[in-house]
Amino acid sequence: WASVLKLCAYLFSGLYFSAHWCPPCRGFTPELATFYNTATGQGDKFEIIFVSCDRDEPSFKDYFGSMPWAALKFEHSDLKVSGGVGVMMVNLYMY
Repeated sequence: WASVLKLCAYLFSGLYFSAHWCPPCRGFTPELATFYNTATGQGDKFEIIFVSCDRDEPSFKDYFGSMPWAALKFEHSDLKVSGGVGVMMVNLYMY
């Protein structure tokens, strides 16, 4: 619960569903990273949580290495479906 309470301190927070194998995602991620770095660099209370749609952990680690924000652990990424989010596509940002 401590992590959830930390997120409550942010003005904006969102979930970013994406995957290493998805070309549109790989194109969008650098754009989102630029926005994130600009917003947080100006002191905005803003956080993104990456939820991987990758097929394996090495792909997740490689892709997440290019992101400046937090991530749901790969072993918990199945929660995106079982937790009720029901993601049907990748490259989705929810806030």
